[in-house]
Amino acid sequence: MPYVWKMLGDIGSIRSCWVLLFFYVLFDFAAALIPAASLCLLSYAKRRVSYPLSARLKQHYSIHIFEARARLDVPTFEDPAVQRQLDSASSFNGQSVAWGTFTMVSGLATTAVKVVTQVSVLADVLKTQQDGPLLALLSFVPSLGEWLGWQRASLLVGGG
Repeated sequence: MPYVWKMLGDIGSIRSCWVLLFFYVLFDFAAALIPAASLCLLSYAKRRVSYPLSARLKQHYSIHIFEARARLDVPTFEDPAVQRQLDSASSFNGQSVAWGTFTMVSGLATTAVKVVTQVSVLADVLKTQQDGPLLALLSFVPSLGEWLGWQRASLLVGGG
């Protein structure tokens, strides 16, 4: 987890991405809080921001990967194990590792916001109902499934 925080701090240090990062997180959290609006407007806005943000992060980290490759001597550079490590650090499933990690952390945070808002609304509505706790428990199954999906994705990314 400390590497994720370092990478998020590194992403935050890219000044040209601040506005795009702000709007991406804003749209992501607004989509978590306002599900009806996320169906149309916020999803569109998030897609429009994500492409240039992803491209800038890919460009930023491509420079780091290039510098790392340039520092290697020829025998080390030609080692297949080193090549695999450099290739895995540069992209994952066709996207940069930084972008994949950022979207995963953002998705986990918005899932947490969804669960907290659902808990507060359900606690208020169902506190006087006879089968309220059962209904509340059943309503969290989709959120639990989404959370487990993120856990599976993080295990795949982390290699564990």
